[in-house]
Amino acid sequence: NYVIFPCKEAISPYETFFKEIDFDYSKLRYVLTGVEPLLYNLDKDEFCKKNDIPLNKKIISYIGRKNKIKGFDKFLDLVKRFENREDILFICAGVGMDTPDFKNLVDFGWTNDPGSIINASDFVLVPNRDTYFDINMIQILSIGTPVITTPTGGNRWFLDKENLNMFFFEDEEQLDTLIN
Repeated sequence: NYVIFPCKEAISPYETFFKEIDFDYSKLRYVLTGVEPLLYNLDKDEFCKKNDIPLNKKIISYIGRKNKIKGFDKFLDLVKRFENREDILFICAGVGMDTPDFKNLVDFGWTNDPGSIINASDFVLVPNRDTYFDINMIQILSIGTPVITTPTGGNRWFLDKENLNMFFFEDEEQLDTLIN
């Protein structure tokens, strides 16, 4: 019997468990994950008009589960640091942790159309603390929106890939530089 992962880098969330059970790593096999391109209902102009978002704002979004392992708290810290920047608007969508009120943040909660948010964004932030191999990441890339992410878990698979419009950060200073 074998255990299948999408890539070697996706093992990291399971390494402690594998050590506890003295896992035989020769039983690992890899089948890279793929998805159909994510569709969207509204182009950027339509999305901004429908949601009263000025077209001259830089839109940075977070889409997905709002929890600590996915880095939602890092997203909120970024929103707070840039709260007085009139040229930037942050958007989030998903469920989980409560979203505080910030003047520069719009929370869509659960959505059946994450593609329109991603397509309207100038960047999507994926600030994982650890990760398997997120379908979210592949869907964002399928639309062509630039991604700002952390070099953790399955995200590391992308490190040596070219022309992906993907940017990595390890700390607040690097993230702030990418946003500016």
